[in-house]
Amino acid sequence: MEPRDAPKLKRVIRRDSIPAGSTYFNEQGFLYDTPVVTSVGIFEYFLPDGGVRRELRLPEYVFEKGSLASYTGKPVIITHNAGEITKDNVMDEIVGTITSEGFRDGEDVRCKIVIHDIDKVKSIPYRELSLGYSLDLIEEPGVWNGEKYDAVQTNIRINHLAIVENARAGEQAHLNLDGKKIEIGDKKTSEEVETVEDITRKDSVALTPEELVAAINAYRASNPAAGSAEPKK
Repeated sequence: MEPRDAPKLKRVIRRDSIPAGSTYFNEQGFLYDTPVVTSVGIFEYFLPDGGVRRELRLPEYVFEKGSLASYTGKPVIITHNAGEITKDNVMDEIVGTITSEGFRDGEDVRCKIVIHDIDKVKSIPYRELSLGYSLDLIEEPGVWNGEKYDAVQTNIRINHLAIVENARAGEQAHLNLDGKKIEIGDKKTSEEVETVEDITRKDSVALTPEELVAAINAYRASNPAAGSAEPKK
């Protein structure tokens, strides 16, 4: 019997969207969050020719130490239009920073972020989060949890986190500048094609940093166990 050939690795770029969590402002006006940014599972990618690829993200690769460490210090930008972020374009694109390693939360990964250029973010209608990262693909199809996939994502390394118009995975994908959340039903991800309609709320009213901190402190003054509105160290 002939030995089986080793799976072929292919290095590619992926951009996946996933929900944002709750947010708060500090007294300097910076926006803090610890959102979910990616998950274990099979993600669908719509190809330019109309085809669909289903790529498996296994826990051993999503939560791999090197992958989680690669989140730290990566820029938060607006849209993926700039492509890969490097020293040559980062200062033109950056509006915030990932301030921690990724860490596991069930089948998801969260990380701490801070948005510094809050005025620029408020000036756009986008409120959803999407990772840009490189990876190696094992081009070997199979079945996972009863679902077919075409390839396995490995060696995942984060390049940036983008604020985008439409998330392409997850159930809640709203950056809470206004403290409100919305839900979307489409859990598909796409590298080339947006697959959900624009769900930015038209009735949302964003608080100023001062108004939000005052409201939080007023609430916590009547609930001492809740603490203050200062960011956690």
